[in-house]
Amino acid sequence: MVEVRGSSNAFDGLVIQSGRCTVRGLSFHDFATAIRLGGGTNVVQGSFIGVDHTGVFPFGNGVDGIYVDRRQPDRRNGPGAGNLISGNSGNGITLASLPPKTIGSRATSLAPESLNNALPNSRRGIFLTNGAA
Repeated sequence: MVEVRGSSNAFDGLVIQSGRCTVRGLSFHDFATAIRLGGGTNVVQGSFIGVDHTGVFPFGNGVDGIYVDRRQPDRRNGPGAGNLISGNSGNGITLASLPPKTIGSRATSLAPESLNNALPNSRRGIFLTNGAA
């Protein structure tokens, strides 16, 4: 796991507008939106969004964990992709048209027993907008 830290929640961490990119094994926090996906067939797997590289401590992102534009046709970002998306100030995921990931908890196998498993996003776990269903 590679931890990528923003500095002020003022800008997006990773913006992918097209192509065939795979984001795997990264932890993103302290950005406006951690990952913004536009067109193309992009995949996010095995990543921690809004928490540290252990999946236990919430640092969050200022807006959304992941924003998926409706032009993003690939559906491999859904359940079973192994993403942890928690602790964000906005939504865990804003979908303009696609299905979600695992949202709103800690990586329990890594968390000390003294910590509660809940690690919510401040707004919604998933937010559908712009005609998403």
